[in-house]
Amino acid sequence: RLYVTSLFGGGTDNGDSVAVIDTTTDTVLRTITLGAYAAVQPNGIAVDAVRNKLYVAYSNLDKLGIVDLTNDSITEVAVGDNPIGVALGPRGRGVYVTNNAAGTVSVVDPDLATVTATITVGTNPTGVEADNDTRRVFVANTGSSTVSVIGRDNSVRTVDLPAGAAPEGISVSEGRVAVS
Repeated sequence: RLYVTSLFGGGTDNGDSVAVIDTTTDTVLRTITLGAYAAVQPNGIAVDAVRNKLYVAYSNLDKLGIVDLTNDSITEVAVGDNPIGVALGPRGRGVYVTNNAAGTVSVVDPDLATVTATITVGTNPTGVEADNDTRRVFVANTGSSTVSVIGRDNSVRTVDLPAGAAPEGISVSEGRVAVS
């Protein structure tokens, strides 16, 4: 399955939504409506295959939507100002949400649907990715051209980027972090 957020309903009457796509046939299986047209403004998304849940940043509402994929019911959790990126934490422990306007990352307990920590990072955090091997979380800070490294104890170390500005995307693989 492929899950794609659709800002402003993707030009349909569905409102702000998530399309569920079958990757073997490239067909849309269903659309999960998150809210009225332009009300939610879904952004980052993460899939939790173990819990069968989908986590979606609601940029316009300052919330994280937790979609139960067995019945498409939605629970909302208040996070920080203008959430953008979402990542399932190392080993499925916590959902990390970048709060772009607040300069923070909210850590949400996926079972209790509550914020367990708010961590200050760089300016305008956007992309977020977890590394299961090192149990660290990496955050691309667009406004400060840095990467924040969140440790197991929620401590933060900042890495200045040697080239480029305004990083947004981030990916972790084989012990390396790539930032766009």
